[in-house]
Amino acid sequence: LYILTHVCLAVSMLCLLFTLMTYFSFPVLRSVAGMNNIFLCTSLLLAQGSLIASSHVTSPSRFCTALGMCTHFLWLCMFAWSFTCCYHMFRIFTAKTRNVLNTSRSGRLHMLMKITLCSLAPALLIAIVIATVYFTSGGERIGYGLQSCYLDSGFLVAVTVVLPIGLVLVCNGSFFFVTIFQISSVRKIQKHGSFKKNDRKNMFIYIKLSTMTCTFWTLGIVAEAINNDPLRVIYIVLNGLQGVFIFMSYVCNKRVLHLYL
Repeated sequence: LYILTHVCLAVSMLCLLFTLMTYFSFPVLRSVAGMNNIFLCTSLLLAQGSLIASSHVTSPSRFCTALGMCTHFLWLCMFAWSFTCCYHMFRIFTAKTRNVLNTSRSGRLHMLMKITLCSLAPALLIAIVIATVYFTSGGERIGYGLQSCYLDSGFLVAVTVVLPIGLVLVCNGSFFFVTIFQISSVRKIQKHGSFKKNDRKNMFIYIKLSTMTCTFWTLGIVAEAINNDPLRVIYIVLNGLQGVFIFMSYVCNKRVLHLYL
């Protein structure tokens, strides 16, 4: 499992790097949705890199503790950006008019707000973990780096990882069903002429993103809950190759291939 995990993560990170290179190479791709994807890819790339690094550091040590906090923070950021991407597509397909989404004048401010929220929420959760464990342990521990370069107990993982993942999955699933209901009528789509071809493409990307997030992490939670090794292998392969799925969704399409050609 060790070798399998590292191989899958390495392939995923290479795909994420190529995806980011594509976005930075072509300004036309850096729309609001494109910028969301950039931060999603960046947070996932750093999270997977931190996960690899943490497996090569011995515990307990200060560096291991710091790396554990960093790994936790980056994965939470990845979930936050997954939520942001899905919420953006939800807004596109549930807005009554395009004017609701016209934020060209304040685009930078909105992006700055999203970056702040997607960073502050994970940081706040980590601060709560540190403060709670510090006071309950009489100042002996802070919740990270005791047995591994991550959270110290299964309870902390359940409350600060599984629970946030569950909330993101519920939200993304809700966005998905509401969006499908909203666009199920062809007349509605035709009535609002502002829904262009690219929006319909983004809809399918949104579906892929929601499905990817829900499938990977639901499978991981189930595998740990029932202690099933075959499911763990499937989870490691799929979760480790998230970058490949993102690459296939956002780069391997006619629009991007035409840009390269």
